[in-house]
Amino acid sequence: MGDLIPKEYRRVVLWQNLPSHHQAGYVSELASRGLDAAWMVQDSIADSARSGMGWPEFESSTVRLKVSPSEDEIIAELEADPERTLHVFSGVFFVPLVRRAFVLASRRGLNLALMTEPPIPAGVDMPGEQGGKLRKLKFVVPLAHKVFRFAYKRQIKAVFCIGKMARDWARETGYTDAQIFPWAYFPVAPPYQAPTRESDHPFGMIYMGQLTPRKGVDLMIEAALTLPGENWRLKVIGKGDLSESLESRVREAGKEHLIEFHPFLPWAETMQWLAEADLALVPSRHDGWGAVVSESLMQGVPVICTNHTGAQDLVQHPWRGSVVPAGDAEALRQAMIHWMDQGSPCPEDRARIRRWSHRAQGAAAAEFLIAVLAHLSGKGERPSAPWFTDEPLPEAAAKAP
Repeated sequence: MGDLIPKEYRRVVLWQNLPSHHQAGYVSELASRGLDAAWMVQDSIADSARSGMGWPEFESSTVRLKVSPSEDEIIAELEADPERTLHVFSGVFFVPLVRRAFVLASRRGLNLALMTEPPIPAGVDMPGEQGGKLRKLKFVVPLAHKVFRFAYKRQIKAVFCIGKMARDWARETGYTDAQIFPWAYFPVAPPYQAPTRESDHPFGMIYMGQLTPRKGVDLMIEAALTLPGENWRLKVIGKGDLSESLESRVREAGKEHLIEFHPFLPWAETMQWLAEADLALVPSRHDGWGAVVSESLMQGVPVICTNHTGAQDLVQHPWRGSVVPAGDAEALRQAMIHWMDQGSPCPEDRARIRRWSHRAQGAAAAEFLIAVLAHLSGKGERPSAPWFTDEPLPEAAAKAP
């Protein structure tokens, strides 16, 4: 793929809030394909709330990572080989480092790109400080983006849209189809160990994430409490505003033996639990992406997610999972019953899902990005995102144990 890199773009600089585990899968692959990559971030994982959620720190010997760069370091990065560099910004309105770098880059007439999730729609709770900012700005942000697009339309070469909702939003904002490219989150592939449970084990479901209204866990518990029979189990891993009320509901219903609650665990340990599951649940009222979908498929586990989850892009065929309407507990319940009736995925089905998941992992994403850069410089056809192809990768390209 190295010869696909156009002369105009031999460098990519990512300006973001964190060296996110959800981005690390492709960032670490760029240098091996001949692209000079720098990752400029405002905070480290250790200094963020993500550390309490078990996220690992980013480690790479090929990517230049700079946390909280100084003004001089920002300018030095912007002035390095400007003609052949694409600067990609995430969170221009909410991350001070990103906003500052964008202002400086635009003044210099540099090549700019955006990487964005869809805005959180009105009526959806988003916990924490960011949620407060978003609620206050929910009427201002759409207008601000239109002004933003108009002001910088000549410099913005691409908008990398994380999930279908982001692509729809970008079109509504006024970006052209020529500027809009599908994107995703690409977690580092977790280690894999085939399930070791007995053949007659209860059907195992798992939820991993914050216990907040936005994540829809209250709807998930509502659906689970009315599932038929007792030949199933649900592990809920995470903490949040709804922790106490959800555990109380389960106790009052006498279903503690079916629904277990666990705090956040280190990522590697959580991935081991995920590999043992038969079905993963992502019941979000809104989720910009939903990395659990990606991680589940990498472990050969089908997923139920909602149509307000960006990662629905990965669950468009029934052998990988189901997409249900957001906010609909009964639709979620029926989908859970559907998968329970099918029983645990057989080893062949798990292997098929795992082979396909390589289409949505870091190596494929890095190659897609390089092909996009070639296209932007007029040196290649507009590429298709590999995760929109239904067929699993050949065995030679993606071996599943």
